[in-house]
Amino acid sequence: MKRLIERLNHLLEKYYQRSRAQSTRRLITELIILSFLLKLIPAIAVGLTGIDPDTLQSTTDVNAQEGIAFLFVAAVLVSPPVETIFGQWFLLWLTSWFTSRRLWLLLIPATLFAAMHVYAGWINFFFVFPPSLIFTWCFMVNREHSRWKAVWTTTFVHFVHNAVAVGLYLTNPF
Repeated sequence: MKRLIERLNHLLEKYYQRSRAQSTRRLITELIILSFLLKLIPAIAVGLTGIDPDTLQSTTDVNAQEGIAFLFVAAVLVSPPVETIFGQWFLLWLTSWFTSRRLWLLLIPATLFAAMHVYAGWINFFFVFPPSLIFTWCFMVNREHSRWKAVWTTTFVHFVHNAVAVGLYLTNPF
């Protein structure tokens, strides 16, 4: 197990250096794409089990115009900056008091961030965890340049992710 952790830490360190060398535009684009690709893992797992994900979460019907407006404002406009400050900045700062290893700096805040989303059903943890890895990674890569850059890039990646996710939810293409 220790060897696996060392290998993961080494791979993360290489990817971290590569990420820091990329332009901001390229990094943002790459992370937005990765946030959805990684989200396919739990989606495929749930699909293969044949479990109806609607039975695993407490959902509310968002048919009323007010509900749609609230969902958009809460998930797309308010959540990205607030969750970036608390879910990435604060949790990374807190975790850095206990470790300096990139693997744990990535996993601990991402896990806690995903756990904050189980209020709508425990299955949400598995769907939020992959993007939370991406948001935490984005903040980690950019914070050495400046905290302001870390906040705005992570907020933007989170904003685009949530906007697309809410759009897919409301149009229900699947």
